[in-house]
Amino acid sequence: FFFSSRRRHTRCRDVSWARRCVQDTVSTQSTWEIINLNMALLKEEGSFTHVIAIDFGTGASGYGIAPKILDPTQKPKIEVFNPCDESDDQKTPTAILFDNQFNFIAFGNQALIKYAELLDDGGTALLFQTYKMHLLHMDKNAISADGRELSLMTVISQTLKFIAEKALDKLAEQVGKVIPTKIRWLLTVPALWSEEHKQFMRKAGVEAGIIDNINSTQMLLCLEPEGASIQCREDSEESLKAQLVKPNVVMVLDCGGGTVDITAVSYTHLRA
Repeated sequence: FFFSSRRRHTRCRDVSWARRCVQDTVSTQSTWEIINLNMALLKEEGSFTHVIAIDFGTGASGYGIAPKILDPTQKPKIEVFNPCDESDDQKTPTAILFDNQFNFIAFGNQALIKYAELLDDGGTALLFQTYKMHLLHMDKNAISADGRELSLMTVISQTLKFIAEKALDKLAEQVGKVIPTKIRWLLTVPALWSEEHKQFMRKAGVEAGIIDNINSTQMLLCLEPEGASIQCREDSEESLKAQLVKPNVVMVLDCGGGTVDITAVSYTHLRA
């Protein structure tokens, strides 16, 4: 998934890309283990009813939902949402608030509003912003606005838990009963992250209750600039699509809230 500037339909990737995602999510796996994971992915492909993508950003975060495609010629219907309100803005600020006993209070705009209210009333709480940058440096703790510290794993896993629960609630509004085991989760990650960073995010997914183990094929990781290049290739003007073919190389500049990823994408196949 790629979150564009307006709510719109875009397109998913194919199974071969999903297989590559699984390989990206597992560190120090043997060739045999990777083959087993790929086989498990293919076996489970038919068991999922929906895909939910979480875009956890440094400055802002959101999520998207897409139903499973039954007809290979059908274009996927993907909707993106703000996890905090129904406004046209697809994302909410990546800010999370905990009380003085380290209990979760609020996320996004609601966290900023609640924090301001607490300060006005003479209270205190732990507000965290731009904490994704702590993961870039593999810091053990995140630092709040008033200088206090809390486990980075707790801060990020609570973020994922909040967004995941909002996404499941939204899906339940649309289809009724939701079976969590039939959801395939997709989590965007920066291209510069190492296997250690990716493993951290998978552990956070376990802590958030999204998956039951770090090697679960129920959650895939997508490199952010790769997702952007796919969105441009699959959901752009025909004049641009015509240039995104073999043997051209495209540079993707992903300017986020904390980092800028520069990625070269080489097209190895002629467009069908």
